[in-house]
Amino acid sequence: MFIGEAGTFEASGNEITMQALVAKNPAAMTKGATSVYTYQGNGETLMLTQVRTASGPRAAPATIKLVRVE
Repeated sequence: MFIGEAGTFEASGNEITMQALVAKNPAAMTKGATSVYTYQGNGETLMLTQVRTASGPRAAPATIKLVRVE
């Protein structure tokens, strides 16, 4: 799967709220279509878990693991 988005974010506590300005999926660019993730950093790794979308809370949240590569 490929997801491509660029936009803005706001971090508060351990949550990040993301709003896509440009996206592969046109639905992601509609007004009010935000995604909320909790995050946890550990050295070279960042874990993001999607907890809420514009549709409401996620019943089975997806987790994204990002690892720094040099």
